[in-house]
Amino acid sequence: MRYAFQSFDSKTMARAKAIALPISTKQAIEVCKFVKKFKDLDKAITIVEEVIAKKRAVPFTRFTEGTGHKPGIGSGKYPVKVSKYLLKLLLEVKANALAKGLESLQIIHLAANKASRPYKYGRFTRRQAKRTHLEVVVKGLEFKQEVKREVKKKQREKQVQAKQEVQGKQGEKQEEVKEQAVKEQAQKQELEKQEKSKQQEKQQAQGKQEKPVKENKVQANASKEQSKEQRSEEKIASQGDKS
Repeated sequence: MRYAFQSFDSKTMARAKAIALPISTKQAIEVCKFVKKFKDLDKAITIVEEVIAKKRAVPFTRFTEGTGHKPGIGSGKYPVKVSKYLLKLLLEVKANALAKGLESLQIIHLAANKASRPYKYGRFTRRQAKRTHLEVVVKGLEFKQEVKREVKKKQREKQVQAKQEVQGKQGEKQEEVKEQAVKEQAQKQELEKQEKSKQQEKQQAQGKQEKPVKENKVQANASKEQSKEQRSEEKIASQGDKS
């Protein structure tokens, strides 16, 4: 991302940029010129908030066509839409500076540049929309290493927490897999037991059915032998009578 501000020092400065915002370039130039005079970032943020609440008017010195007069400043307006986008940008650059450990921030560059204007669609064809780039650079007059160390510690803690969460999720998944495996083994064992019990029952039922058959066969064989003996005795008796 390109910036208009060239002499940027990453150790003592912080910056932020917003691209292709749907705001008026002329109003953005006037607001940036007005806010940049205060230099102190916190004070600039409070002034922009007052402009949004319409408690303070922004003096227009360059693009004054059609602007009304405000008490004490002459021609001026309440550019609420531009101020809202500018407030977001100032808060972002403040967060970037605090992450670096910078304090007592001063605005050294605040500019609004014209962006490429796309054509509108629908009823308003062949009309170009308003687009503007905003960029801001702040410098920290004081630098505390303790703050930077705390920021680094917090980042490390977040990384450690993230790793622990990932490991915990992996451990939970492994435990779930183990539990499922144990459940499957238990189910398999139960099925095997049921099959064995069924087989034993079948064998017992078959044994019970075979016993009466065997007994019947034994009785039949015994009756056959008795009948044979009787016949042999009768033959012997008949032979003795004949003699």
